[in-house]
Amino acid sequence: MLPIINMASYQTGEDVSCEELQAGAAINNDYLVSAVVLLDGQPLGDMRLHRVKSEGCFRMDPDDDDSRLAAADGYWLMLKPLTPGRHTVSVGANYGAPEGGAYSEMRQTFEYVLHVGGRTQITFVTPMMLEVSAP
Repeated sequence: MLPIINMASYQTGEDVSCEELQAGAAINNDYLVSAVVLLDGQPLGDMRLHRVKSEGCFRMDPDDDDSRLAAADGYWLMLKPLTPGRHTVSVGANYGAPEGGAYSEMRQTFEYVLHVGGRTQITFVTPMMLEVSAP
């Protein structure tokens, strides 16, 4: 399961409804500018087809009935099992909500280097993060 770009909205006060949380999680995802996923340098298709929203709201801690409610919305991709060997998954995505607001111009890029089968090796690639200021 691969996150492309996504948002979560959670209660900061008890008077926030589930519908308001869902709208907060969706607001930037309604304005996806670009989302590209490459597997070994080859594009994996239209990422707009991979939007997933939480059904209703959920507890941030499912074991605690008093924990805050939250909602999630975004773009995710489930990869099919990869052949043995080295694979590179590159992701780039950004929002562009015309009215601005929190995270309205969020951009993210990251890359995974995967070694399937054989020995286990973990490689961390430092993602390039752009600072985004909220109004």
